[in-house]
Amino acid sequence: MTDSQSRPFKQACQDYFAAVQLDEQELKQLHKRFQSVPEAVSNATEAPQRHRQDNKEQTIQWRMWLGLAATLCAFALVLWHNLPMQSTTALHLAQLIADEVVANHRKLKPLEVQGQELKLVRGYFRQLTFQPIDSAQLQQWQLTGGRYCSIQGVDAAQLRYTDSEGGLSTLYQIALPAGWGKELFAERAAPVVMLYSAGYRVRIWQEKGLLLAQVTAD
Repeated sequence: MTDSQSRPFKQACQDYFAAVQLDEQELKQLHKRFQSVPEAVSNATEAPQRHRQDNKEQTIQWRMWLGLAATLCAFALVLWHNLPMQSTTALHLAQLIADEVVANHRKLKPLEVQGQELKLVRGYFRQLTFQPIDSAQLQQWQLTGGRYCSIQGVDAAQLRYTDSEGGLSTLYQIALPAGWGKELFAERAAPVVMLYSAGYRVRIWQEKGLLLAQVTAD
């Protein structure tokens, strides 16, 4: 190809590139687009990483909550297991005693021994494993006598009292069975358990190794 023939081709190339040459504004826009490409690629790359990180954090939080819940449940079980015995069983036992002594009190069976001094009446109860005591809780009551009976199958002394106004009260005494003291009095600040049965007031307490239950009209 001669120089004369190549010149039109070269000129044509120059003219073409001159025609497609970008002005300053177009160059800025193109540069801006090129800058946005790495950012988009970076965002696309980081998105799965953030998602995995979020999932990891959620998993850790769930494990923490589950661990806390398990700890609280274990603590509640230990606390419940070690609470002093004042459950439904204990309350049921106290009410059974109250119902039984009230029923015996209302029958007013004849006294088997009479006397106003406990030291004289006490000698009658030789079949018991204990000697009835003169409780400080009955200072305002006057003894009239007693008889044998039982409370929840345990042999007891039934002592009858009157007051200055003619009121009638019955005091029951039994040797405190093993476990009854803990069941009946463990959670109570007051040493006396008070219940009601059939309109009568029943006071239950322990004294000198004995369980005492007094019935009076409410």
